[in-house]
Amino acid sequence: MKTAPGSQRGAAMIVALVSLTVVSIFSVTVLTTVVEEGRGVNIDFDRSQGLKTADGLVDIGEQQLVHAVANFIPFTAPPVGKPWLVLTGTYAMDNIDGTWDVHHATRLQGGVAVPIPNGSDVDPISGLTRILEYYRIEAVVNHRSSRVRVSREVRVSKIPIFQFLAFYDDDLEILPGPAMNLNGRVHSNGDQYLAPGTSLTVDSKYLRTAGSLFRKRKDSTSLPTGWIKVRDAAAGGPLDTLWSKADLTSMGIGSINGLDSRFTGWDIDGNFVFNLPGEMDPFKSEVTQIFNGSVQTGEHGVLPIAHPQVGSLQPYESFVGGDFVAGAIAGTYTPVPAGTGTHRKGYFHDNASLIINGNNVYDTNGNDITALLPATFRTTQTVWDQREGKWSTTTRLNLARLWDMDGNTSTLDPSPYRPLNGLIYATRSESTSSTPNGITVSAGSQINIPDKWNTANYGGTSPKYPGSPPVGAYSFGPAENTGISVVSNCPMYVHGDFNTINKKPSAVIADTVSLLSNAWNFTKGPGQTVTASNTTYNLAMITGNKATAGSAYSGGFENLPRFHENWTGKTATIKGSFVCTWRSQIAIGAWVYGGAYYSAPTRTWSYDTVFDAGQLPPFTPMVIETDRLSYSLSL
Repeated sequence: MKTAPGSQRGAAMIVALVSLTVVSIFSVTVLTTVVEEGRGVNIDFDRSQGLKTADGLVDIGEQQLVHAVANFIPFTAPPVGKPWLVLTGTYAMDNIDGTWDVHHATRLQGGVAVPIPNGSDVDPISGLTRILEYYRIEAVVNHRSSRVRVSREVRVSKIPIFQFLAFYDDDLEILPGPAMNLNGRVHSNGDQYLAPGTSLTVDSKYLRTAGSLFRKRKDSTSLPTGWIKVRDAAAGGPLDTLWSKADLTSMGIGSINGLDSRFTGWDIDGNFVFNLPGEMDPFKSEVTQIFNGSVQTGEHGVLPIAHPQVGSLQPYESFVGGDFVAGAIAGTYTPVPAGTGTHRKGYFHDNASLIINGNNVYDTNGNDITALLPATFRTTQTVWDQREGKWSTTTRLNLARLWDMDGNTSTLDPSPYRPLNGLIYATRSESTSSTPNGITVSAGSQINIPDKWNTANYGGTSPKYPGSPPVGAYSFGPAENTGISVVSNCPMYVHGDFNTINKKPSAVIADTVSLLSNAWNFTKGPGQTVTASNTTYNLAMITGNKATAGSAYSGGFENLPRFHENWTGKTATIKGSFVCTWRSQIAIGAWVYGGAYYSAPTRTWSYDTVFDAGQLPPFTPMVIETDRLSYSLSL
């Protein structure tokens, strides 16, 4: 039977429609699959970008935490619902936005989250005492359709900066001509250049740099021939030698400078295995074998240690939402309604019990008390600074008048305005690099009220003083036993014996620190020479310097405290700590030796071990290290 033509066309159309439907379904399925896979790729890409951003924000949070702790920046007042929040920040760019928060780390106690308490420990090799605090840093990032949450728990170690005999943020150069003995920890965030003319002994289990260690000068290619010995970190370890180029040559070993960061090993057979007689491992491995951890560099994993920046030294520092604005006269600041200003007081200025600004003296509340202090406490004294090539007008502080107003040692009359918390801040608003005016600290041989007025020093089986206490004596408390810290953003001159009677933990912190001997009488003028006398300074110092540039030597560690006299044959005894964490802003003259500038003293310098026992100068800054304890991720 024949099928009608129309029926055939209809059947063909039905088949075509069915085929088209199948193809359409297949195409839609394929297209759907491609779209879904594309979405998956996009989602994975968004998550990847979000994760990278979140990790970066957590790093930023950690950096801001370290910066805040090191520089005395107050934490954020926690909002409702976030009781442990201390810092926070935001981020936005293109299709990515996010936040980072820093919280006190917590743990559950009775089902309630409580902050992990602070702790402390002692590093087993270095002996550094560390205050431990715990924080959680969290970042949340949104990138298109993805949301990423990253959390990191860190331990912040706060180390008193005066637990180091020498701490440098920049390169540290120790290039003494005569023999030098250092009995404390030595750290630099930059490189170290050790090149003694005679000898250098580091009697410490801590000689570390976050950079490289070079057994040479920085300002030239010369290799001084003095030997270097460092204490072995092993129990009862000896003083071991850090070999010079001459030492290695005598062993038949070639080197550039000796055993330092440029020493790549001595490989006789060229197989990069240093096990034959006469072969020597590269620097990293060799010093580890010799010193057992005392000598370490960035190659060993030493990282830079955060520290207070120079801003904390200034009388005022930039701060959005502060209480002051810059005045019409450079260096002056005017109070404004709280939170509406552009500046706030620097940390030391803000916390000082006694503030000296030029010719005026203020208490901690800003009251002018100049007329209430002995007239001889604050005077004006000019100093010729040969290194700067300028006269410096200084505010001279007679510290003795704070503890004994009339100078009569038989009567007890300390000033009621003496710094009970031990902190004095002094500045001169007109001080600049072209007019390097500063502060002179005099009559500081005895810090705080003489202890003959302490009844605890009389009677008993081993009295410090015989007989009965004088009329007016009383039992001293913490305020009377506190040392002193004198801080200035200007150059500071410390005149004469300092803190030598009944020594107390004390410090000076300034743009630069110059040491004037007992013989200095303020008569030196341009081109003149003054002969020094033996002088002792029991103090820690934080100061700036002028860095070595090319062949222009900075003066090095041995000239961190500046000298201005002929010290030949005389001794400058310093017991304390030497810290250099900034470049000088005001006293920027280049180091020059000899003639009217100065000649070097016999340096009897040592670390004051009472700092290890927690007896620290008032308001000792902290350096900061962090350890990452845990990490979590939520996509």
